[in-house]
Amino acid sequence: MSQIDWPAVDNLVNLQFAHAQSFPHDLLAQIRNLMALGHGGFPLIGTPDQVAEGLITLHETGFAGTTLSFVDYVAEFPYFRDEVLPRLAKAGIR
Repeated sequence: MSQIDWPAVDNLVNLQFAHAQSFPHDLLAQIRNLMALGHGGFPLIGTPDQVAEGLITLHETGFAGTTLSFVDYVAEFPYFRDEVLPRLAKAGIR
């Protein structure tokens, strides 16, 4: 988390949660961290098995699709393609 632009994150949180001052402090801290890690999205971080399991869980809860983001798409997508997508195909959701 050392490369996070915390002033930018705080500005984003303040804009999107301007009326959330009544939220518990620990919830606001969690929101701040999630915004820093991916604009508040559902974090899928881990081994190929863990990421595939997270996507399978989303599918099982009723999601028909999702948007993924990568820190460095060009460098990271081939690994995702080669390691995670086959696991999803094996699970029957790709």
